[in-house]
Amino acid sequence: MAFPNLCFLIQALGLLHAHACNDFHSCHADQNKGALLLQLGKQSEQVSSSQVREAIAITTGVFETCQAQRALALAVSSQNEARDIYLLYDPDLQDDSSYALMSSLSGFLTAVPQPAIPDAEGFASFECSQRAGHSKASFLLWAAQNSESYRHFWHIEDDALMTGSWAPFFDHFAGDALDLIGNFVPAEQPVHNISCFLESGLPCVDVRPQRISYNVSLASLDPEPTREQYRTTGWSALRMSGRLAIGLVQSMALPGRMGHAEDITFSSCINLGWCSFNQIPLSFIGAWTLGGAFPTVCDVELQEEYPDAVPCTLEGLSTLALGGLQDGLFWHPVKCQVEKMGDNSIGIKALRMANATEVAKLMFNTA
Repeated sequence: MAFPNLCFLIQALGLLHAHACNDFHSCHADQNKGALLLQLGKQSEQVSSSQVREAIAITTGVFETCQAQRALALAVSSQNEARDIYLLYDPDLQDDSSYALMSSLSGFLTAVPQPAIPDAEGFASFECSQRAGHSKASFLLWAAQNSESYRHFWHIEDDALMTGSWAPFFDHFAGDALDLIGNFVPAEQPVHNISCFLESGLPCVDVRPQRISYNVSLASLDPEPTREQYRTTGWSALRMSGRLAIGLVQSMALPGRMGHAEDITFSSCINLGWCSFNQIPLSFIGAWTLGGAFPTVCDVELQEEYPDAVPCTLEGLSTLALGGLQDGLFWHPVKCQVEKMGDNSIGIKALRMANATEVAKLMFNTA
């Protein structure tokens, strides 16, 4: 089965797919870039190595009841005195009901609008599909601007799901000071249809680690775990340090800088020299693909064209996992919207799996 305009990578837990992005200049928003970078430069000098607090940012598109239920499941199941939960949203995608839902969750998380991205090619190309606004680029800015308050920042997309409590997942990494934790996938070239350069004359694929620190579970996927290899980064669940956020924001001003977040992040970390990183263990992952990539297709209009595609539901993704549906695992993409081949009851299911139904009854009238 051939998919038009798709670049994808085969791995044990799915395929990573390139979303077409030909007009990244449409992603621009006006802001004083020079003043912002100067401000962040001062903050970089003030980041304290003694900070241990972390922020979890759920990035969302249109915020409806299903998304609110899932956000509540995450917030209730991951509560920790050293951890704050945020909802990072695009105001242009919300209506009055969205803000009412955000207000109802105010005891569990803080809703904040995405900061406007500067008018720079590095930001413009960082994210081209705007289903959730400028969520990735805005997250970078927001993390950099709040680096004095938190050491680490989690980026969690609203179609990411944990079968159970989120706490063990976040707690597993809480004790380390690594700059970048994510799902790094070997690739021969960027997976998005846009060029990737760290600066003029320096392609992303030319910046590779001398040696990667692997956990045991990842070694089974890579027969040569010490080799140099370019890697893409899954942003569905990713943690970065405040100083890395600052470093990435500052690097956006470099001449010739361009590239999608999933293509440029790992190479950027390596190129900075001081950036430390590690892979999310496969023991935490059920199935993880990029939405729209075979074998998952998150568009009901393509269902007839690709009848073998797996729907973007928990049950659908569980057919891709070696062990089937299990508790305590990460799954992506799990959509709420039926038109995206999702399940509009997944919010209630997430609450039940996170043991948050009693709280939800007071807010969503769930059974």
